[in-house]
Amino acid sequence: MTETHRPIFDWQAAIDRNREALLRIVAVLFVRAGLDEGGADLVTRRAWRTILRVLRPAESAARRLIVIAARSIDVGPLKPRPAKEPTALEQLQAAGLVVTHTGLNLGLARMWQPQPEVPQPAEPLLPTFALTDPPRRFDPRAGTENTRSRAAGSTLPTTTRRSAPTTSAPVSRR
Repeated sequence: MTETHRPIFDWQAAIDRNREALLRIVAVLFVRAGLDEGGADLVTRRAWRTILRVLRPAESAARRLIVIAARSIDVGPLKPRPAKEPTALEQLQAAGLVVTHTGLNLGLARMWQPQPEVPQPAEPLLPTFALTDPPRRFDPRAGTENTRSRAAGSTLPTTTRRSAPTTSAPVSRR
């Protein structure tokens, strides 16, 4: 029993099954948008929101499927970029024909000036995509201002209940 027992999972079958499910979802979205045989000139707001409600999780699932499908791809090291050709000024400086003085302040030689930090250029990053869905809010704006305070600053007309007028003087009717 020196051999370790590892469960074998058929990744290719899982990829194929999920790919087929995603293709069915895309087909339904096309029909919902009216992009089937006849085409559509206008998509209603309700249909648009329904499409987006289904499309966002489907897109996230497709990204996860891409990551699983690409798990066995062997990516070699990146090719080095060719060196940039020196500019004309850099060529003249290298030949010793042009001398430039940087950081020289002839007007205020005794005044101290802090040198700005020059950030080191970082290595270029490879393009990435989100692997997870953004977190969802299940509470209706918890911790933010309530609807009354938002309505107070609103310019929309509101109705208020008025009480009967109170007067201290008797009202005479003639």
